[in-house]
This record gives sequence, structure tokens and C-alpha cells, in this order.
Amino acid sequence: MLDTRNKYFWSLSENGEKSGTYKALWAFRNSVIRGTDEFELSDYLWKHEVRDFVESLRKAGIRTFVVTDHSTGLMEMLHKLQDNGCRMDGLCTITRKETAYEDEEVVNGIRFSLV
Repeated sequence: MLDTRNKYFWSLSENGEKSGTYKALWAFRNSVIRGTDEFELSDYLWKHEVRDFVESLRKAGIRTFVVTDHSTGLMEMLHKLQDNGCRMDGLCTITRKETAYEDEEVVNGIRFSLV
């Protein structure tokens, strides 16, 4: 279960950060708002953002996350995540709500672990 009180991410919201770090913060906020089962990365990471993104997850104590992005550049992002110390654990599903007024939906994803 995602810890919605993660001190690292809440401290980031008060500071200007690198784009990869900002993407980690954005993914954390979206995961909290959507009530996802796990930390969800639903946006594409550009190759220059991956290192900072992974570093931010490590600092926050996040050990696993689920990629649900559907972009055409997904393959490159998956390889960049691996190059930056993430291991692809396999296919999975998570549940989320886009808004508080919607029913939960099951979303397909790929789970990664930080090694």
C-alpha cells in the first residue's frame, strides 16, 4: 500500500526541482489522488529525466512502482529504467479512480523494482 504521508515527496512540493524529480512528485501526487494500490507512473519519462526520477524514488523509500504509460516511446523508457537500476518484475494490474466520483478501474501495467 502506498504511504500517502511520504515526507520526501511532501518536502519536494515546496522546492523547485529537476524535471525527473518533478515527474516523481507528480506521479506520487497522482497516485495519492487516484487512490492507486501502488506508486503509479502513468506519464512518459524522457531519457534525460529517468536518472533523476529513479534517484527520487530511492530517496523517498519507494521500492516498487508500476508503469501504466501507453506512449509510442514506451520501449525506450523501459530500457532507460533498466539502465538506471530498475528491474522489470513483470505484467500486473492496479486499481485506481480518476476522480472521487468514479468507480474503481483496473489498469494494466508493468511492475518495476529498484535494485
